[in-house]
Amino acid sequence: MNAKTLIMSAVLAGLAVPAYAYEECPAYVEPEVVITTAGRAPEFDNGVTMSELKRYGFQSGLLTERQRALAGKETSRLGGLTVHTPRVTTKFTSEYHVMPSGDVCAQVKRLDLELEIKEAKVYVAKEFSPYTCSYDVILEHELKHVAEVDNYLQNFQPVAERHVREFLGKLGMIEVPNDPDGARAKEIFSEELNAYATQFGSELSQAFVEMGEYVDTEEEYLRLAQSCNGETQRVFSVHAND
Repeated sequence: MNAKTLIMSAVLAGLAVPAYAYEECPAYVEPEVVITTAGRAPEFDNGVTMSELKRYGFQSGLLTERQRALAGKETSRLGGLTVHTPRVTTKFTSEYHVMPSGDVCAQVKRLDLELEIKEAKVYVAKEFSPYTCSYDVILEHELKHVAEVDNYLQNFQPVAERHVREFLGKLGMIEVPNDPDGARAKEIFSEELNAYATQFGSELSQAFVEMGEYVDTEEEYLRLAQSCNGETQRVFSVHAND
């Protein structure tokens, strides 16, 4: 297969066109990085009891230690819960350079990363009936968590770009022996970026949990308990031992 045929095959396969006759790997060049976000309007659920919410929040790691301590007090029961599940996906193009030996030097040329909110759910405990004052204040509180995540998404691009560029810089220019069409290099990039997206998604999940502390303060829980002329506190007290 001559060079012209090989170049055409590479283009048809969706790979970057290779450069030939490099004696050594060229210097790493900063790739193009594009960051996008996709939010999601929350779904609402009023069919779960406070004890079920507490169990769910504790067992699934959706609450920090400080939030757990607050939720365990009689005056600040867990009347609601907000859950955001992020998903990070990537797609990339790569560039490879064929050495006379048939070995390849390759790097990511462009990376597109998307942060999508796969699930957004707001729970208000079953003990709080819709169209009541206590239901409204619990819902209002949970919507503050929604606003925190929305604000994070609006400011995500520069933070994510730094994160991505640091990762790509460490990945750098890779050398793959006996890979004249760059296929193995592309597999390596795919494996590395899939693992990176999974890890980044896990870090974001934890970041969303920790952001909850900005809303869930002792003062805020006390305000909720004292709202509606004591109605909210009465509900908490009735179910204190659930």
